[in-house]
Amino acid sequence: MALGIIDLLDRIGASRAMMKFLTIYCGFGFLVVLASNVWSISTWTETRAVYDDICYLRQAHLFERFGLAASTPTSSGMTTTI
Repeated sequence: MALGIIDLLDRIGASRAMMKFLTIYCGFGFLVVLASNVWSISTWTETRAVYDDICYLRQAHLFERFGLAASTPTSSGMTTTI
């Protein structure tokens, strides 16, 4: 009986050690991914202006007002609003 309890305690200790290793390993992996994302985002050169938002709002307003059938394609590939 005592041997079974000691064996069980040894297995629990091994499981805890393995769990600690995996926790540190995965935590390190997540930090590497986070650092990679931060570095990637910090190198973006796009400056976000208000003009993009105004254009999107204008398109949304025109679509809401006239619907899908209001824009017809032309031969140059541009769309005109009726």
